[in-house]
Amino acid sequence: MKRAGKKQITERPSSLHRKKEAPGKLIDLDTIRKERDLITSEYLQSRRLYENILDGLTCGIWVADENDVIFYANKGMEMIAGVTKQKLLGY
Repeated sequence: MKRAGKKQITERPSSLHRKKEAPGKLIDLDTIRKERDLITSEYLQSRRLYENILDGLTCGIWVADENDVIFYANKGMEMIAGVTKQKLLGY
């Protein structure tokens, strides 16, 4: 645990912080696949958490890409727009 001013910051070990391998040392492909699967699982779990939080809000929220195409809309936006999320996505 580190102390930054009055706040305490807890560092969590992450698979993203892999130890640097010695030059020329081969890395087992199975290890890489397991690490990739762990990172993917952590990402999907985090995404579900934040989508659940956003879906619980009554205000309408939508997210669009750089071309203004909607790729996320919450339940509040469904209620405001009067259409399902599936109809909002892609517009």
